[in-house]
Amino acid sequence: MLEERLEALKTELQTISPELITLFNPPATPALIAQAEAAVGRSFPAELRALYQIHNGQKQGAGLFFDWPFLTLEEMVQEWTLWSKMDEMYRLDFDVDAISVPRGYIKEMYVSPAWLPIAKDYGGNHYAIDLDPAAKGQVGQVIVFGRDYDYKYVLANSLAELFDYYTERLKTAEYDFEEGGSIYIDPPQVQEPSAAYGSAQWPQSGQSTAYDDVAAWQQSLSPAWQKALRDILENVTDFNQLNTIYHLSLLRAPINDLTPVTMFTELRELIASVTPIRSVEPLAALPYLKKVVLGNTPLETLDGLQMCYNLANLSLSGSKVSDLSPLAGLPNLKKLNISGTPVASLDSIANLTHLIALDVARTAITSLAAINGFPTLLRLNISQTTITDLSILPTFPRLSAIDISDLAITDFSPLAACQNIATIACTYDQFLILKDRLPYKPNISIVGEMTDDQKEIWRDYLNP
Repeated sequence: MLEERLEALKTELQTISPELITLFNPPATPALIAQAEAAVGRSFPAELRALYQIHNGQKQGAGLFFDWPFLTLEEMVQEWTLWSKMDEMYRLDFDVDAISVPRGYIKEMYVSPAWLPIAKDYGGNHYAIDLDPAAKGQVGQVIVFGRDYDYKYVLANSLAELFDYYTERLKTAEYDFEEGGSIYIDPPQVQEPSAAYGSAQWPQSGQSTAYDDVAAWQQSLSPAWQKALRDILENVTDFNQLNTIYHLSLLRAPINDLTPVTMFTELRELIASVTPIRSVEPLAALPYLKKVVLGNTPLETLDGLQMCYNLANLSLSGSKVSDLSPLAGLPNLKKLNISGTPVASLDSIANLTHLIALDVARTAITSLAAINGFPTLLRLNISQTTITDLSILPTFPRLSAIDISDLAITDFSPLAACQNIATIACTYDQFLILKDRLPYKPNISIVGEMTDDQKEIWRDYLNP
């Protein structure tokens, strides 16, 4: 019973932080709970209802939830309402970077109306009760979300489980205490159960080589790989723990072989910019990858990425890639950055109609005809290309941001038909033309230098 779990927690809190106990509010009435349910359009699960039947949040001061204050029902509805008013275009953009930890427990969205905040940090982040989990999750699981959390973590499968964790940490003195009643405990994190590897095997120089432990495997790697993984593997003792590594940064590492990443079977995000990487074929073994950044590498071919079906965000900026055809069958690719590459045509990605962001700046692309009518395209960067015809822009119904700086454009009229554009990046000379020709007033940012007089004219436009 939740009541018993909370009572056990309060018993420990009374000894350590009696100030915190005094901050709890009286129970919420059935009428208040019903009003909150009506406001969010969802019935509370039994545990959440029971929690508020014990205490309707707390007063200001030290917070119940790992020093984040326990919200009253009124505060819950206020926070929920603020999130529900978020512009859909921004939400779609941010959804791409959302990652569930563990995978498959939380629907990968920036925010959801099914997440009911029960605590906040006053910085735009919340602990919440998830009423609409992904396939592996549980209704009522406790999660963290907010502006600082692209990774959405499941803290506990239930409130009762969360309170048990909290109570145990207090009993074993695994906390820090500050005057005023604040108690700091590292929040828990649900781990995905996984089968034991036993000894791990993976091909090396055409042979199958087995390792009994992570240390032996690590020692078999090149010095560059050993250095790159030193901090990541510091507390890893068995191969199962490799499944808990979701993000890997190899930025500027002198690594030219990605084969070792195949050991991180749950990897969701890989940063390998400014490396001598020439092949991404090993990534074919990582179907759960969601974000890959390979900027400023000598990479020429994308072979292997066609198997990364969950890939949503790919940056190839400054690489040597010229052929995008391996991306043609990726159903979830939403953001693509090919700026500064030798790509000269978009024909091979003409079926990626679900793209929301495309950056082709500083490429040899001369036409956007291949992406005509992309219904979800929100952001487009075509700066420093030889594109001169903007007539395709009105076919993007959701286009909200565009960079046209340093284009030799003479006809800006297509921009006038793009009523959803909120942001335009351009040169000052382009700004002088646009500011009086558009029937709407976007936020215009200037690319390049301006004189003091020019800055004054631009500022007057922004703030008349």
